[in-house]
Amino acid sequence: MTRKKQVARVAEGITDRWYKASGDRSARYGHTGPAGSPDPNRYLARWKPPHAKEQSKTFATVGDAQRWLRHQKTAHDNGEWIRPDRANVKLADVHAEWWPQWQVRGASGRPLKPSTIAGYADLWRLLVEPTFGGRPVSAIRTGAISKWASQLSADGVSASRIRQAHRVLSLVLDHAVHDDRLRINPAKGARLPAERARSTRAAITAAQVLELADAVAVAQGAENPAYRTMVRLLGFTGLRLGEVSALRVRDLDLDRLEAGARAPAVTVRATLSDINGRLIEGTPKSGRTRVVPLPPDLVPELRDVAKGRKPGDRVFTSPRGDDLRPSNFRRRYWKPAAASIGKPDLVIHELRHTAVSLAVEAGVSLAQIANMVGHADPAITAKVYSHHFEDQLGSVGAALNGPLSAALSESRRNDGPGLAAV
Repeated sequence: MTRKKQVARVAEGITDRWYKASGDRSARYGHTGPAGSPDPNRYLARWKPPHAKEQSKTFATVGDAQRWLRHQKTAHDNGEWIRPDRANVKLADVHAEWWPQWQVRGASGRPLKPSTIAGYADLWRLLVEPTFGGRPVSAIRTGAISKWASQLSADGVSASRIRQAHRVLSLVLDHAVHDDRLRINPAKGARLPAERARSTRAAITAAQVLELADAVAVAQGAENPAYRTMVRLLGFTGLRLGEVSALRVRDLDLDRLEAGARAPAVTVRATLSDINGRLIEGTPKSGRTRVVPLPPDLVPELRDVAKGRKPGDRVFTSPRGDDLRPSNFRRRYWKPAAASIGKPDLVIHELRHTAVSLAVEAGVSLAQIANMVGHADPAITAKVYSHHFEDQLGSVGAALNGPLSAALSESRRNDGPGLAAV
């Protein structure tokens, strides 16, 4: 009876390899596992998919072999079967295919900034490749990704950087899915450490911006009036340091007119980034050019800075006349100046918050502020700088009280004596 069942299993694609073909009971195939456990190679399951090589795998039990065989057939019938030679490619090889394409168009379909490319390259090299680069894509599981993220957190990697690294891993695995090497992306659904709530950056006052600008101008001993102007420009326009460093004289429209009135402005076309020791000029963070209004009182200072320079020259340079390296400016001028006015922890980006805060106080609309800081969607501005808008709720109520009060007064006048009689 037993031998007949075994012969039937051969016809189904499962072979019991306990006996040799002769049926000699003493010629057993393989050996038992530890402590007499079943031989892990006893049952050989074979399956020949159409237009592909025969697939086979060994199992300790006939039940496991049957389940594998059913899974292969069902996956093929449902269009979900993937050839092992494609699924067994290493993640590093998939990354090598994906990386050149992604650099050109990115996930959004538009060219990427050099700083973004360099950042993703570091995330892959330092955090993703050491763990997953040598693994076949078919062997990467969601649980393993969750464990990897947890270990990075235990090693002191910040939650935001872990999430960035997870995005790189997910993008590479997405490429494997699109290339028919995987059916689903195992990175989706992985547990990641929660990001800490962003600390609210405090804006400084207009007077403190001027104090800071004076301190920066003399941070290295000899006075540098151009750097005083640069800090004022940062604090009253919301430009980023890289954008200010990339400004050229032709970007300054100091005599611009709008509706017959003076409306000086600066056109932001580029940004300078320090990438692995090299200064790279790229597009602004938003990927688009924008025109930012200038406070008229900054115009004379900017004229002095640009005097004698050609249209293609940088507005702000290093003391030697080279491109201004943002990292050097922070170290040599910003930090000593911030410490000298009693704000050693102040970062340059807080001048951007200051510009937004001052604009809100002046009654500038959200859409205008979004354009000033280079956000494509005002909703982004409202989210990032929400605390500045919340601080103005009282003034909004007071402003709306004017029309309400006027309407109530008009209503009472129209009702006349009848109102008092009610």
